[in-house]
Amino acid sequence: MTQETPKQVNRLVEPDVVLPSQFFGTIRRQALAKRGECQLLVAVLEDAVHCFQKYLLAPDKSGQRLFREAEEWMMAEKYQPGDAPGLSFEYVCDVLALDPLYLRGGLQRWRERQLAAHNRPASASQRSAA
Repeated sequence: MTQETPKQVNRLVEPDVVLPSQFFGTIRRQALAKRGECQLLVAVLEDAVHCFQKYLLAPDKSGQRLFREAEEWMMAEKYQPGDAPGLSFEYVCDVLALDPLYLRGGLQRWRERQLAAHNRPASASQRSAA
């Protein structure tokens, strides 16, 4: 038995990185088999993730609104009064056999990394070049 370093152990428990195209490609293929409603739900979920990622740092009000709406829909644990329960994030995940908590966690971690990178001060070499 070999002795593993903490770094090696951490790599064993790190989540796999899956590109949106890989993730949605697999779901799309599954939905094609189910057709109709599932295809629509995949499209709704894909659009929400796209808006969440594309407009996270949007400078304009339109982009900020699209981000906020996608975030509110995906992060709401229960549908809100006035929402169509059949189109809640929970329902979409249930029909597509996805874990909503896992998806939310991944999106939240992605957002935190993006915000940290955006707010990171410029390195000394970048500042001296300016």
